[in-house]
Amino acid sequence: MQRLWALAVAVFILAGVACSDGAGQPTQPTPPTPPPPAAPTPVPVPRSFPSINVGEPVRFQFTLNDSPCVGAAGRCKSFNVTAPSTGRMDVVLRSVSGDTGFTRDTEMYVVPGADSWGVSGAQLTATLPATAGLIYEIRMYSPVVPSVELELLASLH
Repeated sequence: MQRLWALAVAVFILAGVACSDGAGQPTQPTPPTPPPPAAPTPVPVPRSFPSINVGEPVRFQFTLNDSPCVGAAGRCKSFNVTAPSTGRMDVVLRSVSGDTGFTRDTEMYVVPGADSWGVSGAQLTATLPATAGLIYEIRMYSPVVPSVELELLASLH
């Protein structure tokens, strides 16, 4: 029995030495190395288009200097607008002269958020939920070049 007791004491002493710094001081277990952080999800960078401000109308015409549209004979034009606060954004494209003819073939989208538009008289309107700080691209297409003079207005409610 004394041998068994001596063997137990020896194992206990050896275990204590194995978990010490050699001077009899206990060592702390080494924490596991954390895995490397996951790569952040890339944030899409909006394409660079002229910026407009919410509440400030912009007048323009589609011209031959505008970008040709993919698969279409007309011209495309885009503007960026940043939502200053969260709410509902209304984007209105209207004929300055009141000519309703442009609404037959002109298209307008707001990306992200408005894949369609409504027609009322001499204007196109797109409505979408807006998030503060998010940049929205207003995309427009016209087969008529040069177009009538147009006014674009984004408002936030």
